[in-house]
Amino acid sequence: MPSAVGVRDEQVTLSNEHGEATRAKQVIEQRQRWDEAADWKRRGVEYFEKDIQSGVPTLTQAGREALEAGIKYEHEDENEDGVERDNGSAPAS
Repeated sequence: MPSAVGVRDEQVTLSNEHGEATRAKQVIEQRQRWDEAADWKRRGVEYFEKDIQSGVPTLTQAGREALEAGIKYEHEDENEDGVERDNGSAPAS
C-alpha cells in the first residue's frame, strides 16, 4: 500500500499534468483561430462593413451568414419544442 506522501505526490503530479494539458489545449485553440483568421484574410472574407462612420458596426452578407450558422449550431441540441435533448451532460438549472 502506498504511503500517504506517495498518494499526495501522485495527486499533485496529476493536477500539474491536467494544468499543463489545459494550457496546451488553449495554445492549440488559439493557433487554430489565428490560422482561420489568416485564411479569411487571404480569401478576402469580411464580416463587417468597412465604413463605420455611424459608429455602429454593420454585418456584411458573409457576417450575417456566419452569425446565422452560429445560432443554428448553438440550437442543434434543442428539439422542435425548444427543450434541450439529453446529451448526457448535467441538467440545465
